[in-house]
Amino acid sequence: MRKSFFILLLLFPIILYALNRAKDIPGIDPLPMAVENPSNQSQSNTYTEQKNTTLKNDLSKSTTQYPDFPRIRNLKVVQDPTYPYSAKITWELNPQTSTPIYIVRYTRPITTKEILLNSYNLTNPPLSPDTTTFIDRDIPEGVYYYAAVTSFELSKDGVLVLKPGVNYTVTPFIVYRNSKS
Repeated sequence: MRKSFFILLLLFPIILYALNRAKDIPGIDPLPMAVENPSNQSQSNTYTEQKNTTLKNDLSKSTTQYPDFPRIRNLKVVQDPTYPYSAKITWELNPQTSTPIYIVRYTRPITTKEILLNSYNLTNPPLSPDTTTFIDRDIPEGVYYYAAVTSFELSKDGVLVLKPGVNYTVTPFIVYRNSKS
């Protein structure tokens, strides 16, 4: 009896600690308790619908509210015949562009700022603001997508608008290398 009491006394704080710690696991949201009143359900759905509508409005605002963005337009990627395993990247600039240009490469379309920031930067140091052509040389075998942005668009004061086929590619650039057998 005394051993059982002692074990229970030891296990009780450990169980309490584990239960308390489980609620702080990141990425796990607590679920609301089930209720019999269906009116709470409709309020929750209304909130979700309002949230989705706000998100859609914000997305449409980002492209129509800033007509001068993106600063780089008509991004094209073609095979460069001058160098093996290389791509010639060309674009048009907004006349107001006055900050350096970054060209990045990734293995999937660069549709968000997060993907853009995680992409491989091909321009270190960045290109001058009047540049409209870049050659990506000695590309490893694979499938790649490109994006071009100005440093102003990436700054805290800037506006980053990513448009498919405008400042990032939606058609992959594929590099095949002859395998040595």
